[in-house]
Amino acid sequence: MTEIEKNTNIFIKIWKVISTPLMFVAVQYIVVYIGAFIFGVYIGIQEELTGEILFNEEGVTNFFSEYSLIFVLISGLVCLGIIRWKFAKDRKRIKRMERETEKINLFLVAGISICAYVTLLIPQFFIDLANYLPGAEDSVNMIMTGGLRLQILAVVLVGPIVEEVVFRGIVFNRLKEYKVTLWVAIIIQAILFGIIHFNAFQGLYAMLVGILFAIIYHKTKTLWAPIIAHMSYNATSLAFLYFGGYVTILLPALILPILMYILFAKYKPSESITENLEEIEEGNLR
Repeated sequence: MTEIEKNTNIFIKIWKVISTPLMFVAVQYIVVYIGAFIFGVYIGIQEELTGEILFNEEGVTNFFSEYSLIFVLISGLVCLGIIRWKFAKDRKRIKRMERETEKINLFLVAGISICAYVTLLIPQFFIDLANYLPGAEDSVNMIMTGGLRLQILAVVLVGPIVEEVVFRGIVFNRLKEYKVTLWVAIIIQAILFGIIHFNAFQGLYAMLVGILFAIIYHKTKTLWAPIIAHMSYNATSLAFLYFGGYVTILLPALILPILMYILFAKYKPSESITENLEEIEEGNLR
């Protein structure tokens, strides 16, 4: 293989790793622009009928604030549809790995995620950090729009599913397929996961829990584990936004390493992702 071919091959691999997150972001923007276009047409019709000027900066801001979770929900469902349609090899790889995995204790995974939330976000460090990093207030305002049912559907259910499929199911697996070492793959997918939040505060802790979710996936070899962890994490976040109050830090901080030890001690990785991929490419997948 020539030097040019090697360089080309590297760029192709990089593109295959980042293309899915880019698709994820592109779908979100397209959904928002379509929503904004429909909103603009509606306002234009209303102005014609009433003769009043309705389109102003405050109205636009209120529109995006009110319907942001609907955009999240729609874009998530669209992404899942595209993945089901276009990413057959990745879906086969995930299913193959899950068939060879023993049943896991999802309560353990959920407990890890809840403890991680309390341990990471409630300490004074993150409270102080929110005053310096832009976006903390925006992320809370976005989550608190649309009512509880929409929040559960978008933030607790659909959001975690599509994000875990994209970042752990596709990005992380592809990095392993390209012989990237485990911890480098974990860090890269976590950084990408943080970047796509486009919010400094939210992106920082998304990167940290992205590491946790990748470790959970690597140890259990079933995508349902990080999905349940992610759902538990977001549900806990939503509960704290609603109920607030004083939260004891010491107990979750002590429980978290114990649960992580159980996860590492009990669940041993089965086949490597590369071996699974080779079997898929050879047509051995039944």
